[in-house]
Amino acid sequence: MRARVFLGRALIATDLLARAEVDQVFSLMFEQVFLVRSMDVRKGDHVLELCLGSGVNALAAAHRGAARVVGVDVSERALAFASANAAVNLSRERGEPPLEILRGNLFEPLAAEDRFDLILVNPPFEPVPPGMRYFLHSHGGEDGLDVIRALLPGVPQRLRPGRRFEMFTWTLSDDRLEWATDLVLAAFPDFRVEVRRAERAPLEVCFTKFRDRPGYAVWRDRLISQGVTGVWGLHVRALRDGPAGLVRIDAMDEVLACNATISQWRRS
Repeated sequence: MRARVFLGRALIATDLLARAEVDQVFSLMFEQVFLVRSMDVRKGDHVLELCLGSGVNALAAAHRGAARVVGVDVSERALAFASANAAVNLSRERGEPPLEILRGNLFEPLAAEDRFDLILVNPPFEPVPPGMRYFLHSHGGEDGLDVIRALLPGVPQRLRPGRRFEMFTWTLSDDRLEWATDLVLAAFPDFRVEVRRAERAPLEVCFTKFRDRPGYAVWRDRLISQGVTGVWGLHVRALRDGPAGLVRIDAMDEVLACNATISQWRRS
């Protein structure tokens, strides 16, 4: 495990990156920093985090005034870490709600009547060759979008009227659009979809680690034939407020702030 002081006063335990087991709890990275800094939590909100992991996003929501916070994950190890992190960081004396932890796949363990003001997710997003065993926290299927495809249809029915969905993910992109953005627009045709491009990575980032694995060449060539040209880190917010459609929002200031936070960690 490692612990970091995170955004002021939270102490978050995660697995070390060097841990080789498939079932592990993701260390704090750029995407968690960005989502915690950007999430729109309002006092009294009921918040759901899918793909809970260490629980850092859910705990940040509790710190910021949420009245109820629920976290869901398929991994027992993730739930154990999230429970420990909640015990360390949440206080009834400060008026923070307990973290309600549920094991299961996405919306399955929720009660039928559960509805939320804010749904958060930092899903598994790495493209992985077919049939390959890989880290649960990162395995996103052949194009990195399997988990996103599975969760998006359930979001609108779990949101209270006029409320929000937020996601940070890395996604393949072609010359037209990021593939995750395409899915969000299709899932929420009546929503305002705000997209902040955080950082761009070269396509080889996805491919290099699998180069010696069976089926690599066929998988890589299939993605390239579909027009993939790069990888983007994206923060996506879908709201029922305002005109429907895609809105691009500059994220450079937020990217610089996140990178400064990470640099400070590395010096400490």
